[in-house]
Amino acid sequence: MTENRSRDNIFVTGFSGTGKTTTGKEVARLLGWRFVDTDDEIVVSAGKAIEDIFSQDGEPAFRKLESETLATVARNSRQVISTGGGIIMDETNRRVMESNGVVVLLEGRPETIFRRLEGQTAKESDGIATRPMLHADDALNRIRSLKEQRQFNYTLAHWTVHTDHLTPLEAASEVVRGWKLTSSRIPEHSRTNANGDLAAEVRTSSGDYPLWVGWGILDELGKRIKKTLDPPVAYIISDGGLYLQSHQAQVTMEAEGIPTHQFFIPPGEQSKTLENAQHIYTWLADHKAERGHLIVALGGGVVGDLAGYVAATYLRGMPFAQVPTSMLAMMDASIGGKTAVDLPQGKNLVGAFYQPMGV
Repeated sequence: MTENRSRDNIFVTGFSGTGKTTTGKEVARLLGWRFVDTDDEIVVSAGKAIEDIFSQDGEPAFRKLESETLATVARNSRQVISTGGGIIMDETNRRVMESNGVVVLLEGRPETIFRRLEGQTAKESDGIATRPMLHADDALNRIRSLKEQRQFNYTLAHWTVHTDHLTPLEAASEVVRGWKLTSSRIPEHSRTNANGDLAAEVRTSSGDYPLWVGWGILDELGKRIKKTLDPPVAYIISDGGLYLQSHQAQVTMEAEGIPTHQFFIPPGEQSKTLENAQHIYTWLADHKAERGHLIVALGGGVVGDLAGYVAATYLRGMPFAQVPTSMLAMMDASIGGKTAVDLPQGKNLVGAFYQPMGV
């Protein structure tokens, strides 16, 4: 992407029934912009209904037309562009949208989507025929299945609006708010160029860092650390209940040529103390740790808080990576740079905000 890319477009994406067309028209009205529906443009270009394109030419032909239409429409500016529910599944399409505007996802629970589409079926003479991907005896389960397949790509949108309990005008107002908040803040590099398990980029005043989410990606830790930081030495801090996972992480690091040492604390909140921090300081000093070396916090919130505090204070700050292994650590403790140890008088009384290089 280039730095002069346009942000004067809003691409509205989401599953069928989330209100892309209705909400998109409201957004266009609020901003005084042109409204474009890619499905309508495809119908004009092909000279036939979308259902006929699917039945006569097949889905690949439709997806090709869809991509061509998106690329053409995106050349203009000051538009609110409602896209088909599957358009975001294609990496090229995502790159086109991210390069030419802000991508807003309209979300809805499967039950909400089913109810809305069922209502449209009752009103339209051809009913669900206008939704080719929803032909199934059990439409609700079909919606759940399709939505699950697309969900990761939906999460790559710049802004999300949950529409279940919103009117079209309320949803449109949220879209406009998201556009105003994100249009000047979106990083110039695209997440579509990243690995598929990059869930988000955390942006802070002290720097940005990636947040990876996926199944079995601990085996990729060494490669990610090597590519992101390439430290000469790494120090894994974990707890005694995670010996196998810590050893696995060490193997992946050393496979990338990064000598790696391990330190284990007893599991539980009682380990989050200045005394244990002192033990780790001594261990790091014995290994002649330097400021360019890396600390890896592998464990739950206790490990992340303690290891992060050590990283923030030893040598006035060492880079560190969070590898959370508990749900709470994944959702909260590992994100935001919160590090601390406890005192007898209370929890988290001594600490610092210190951002990791990645999670």
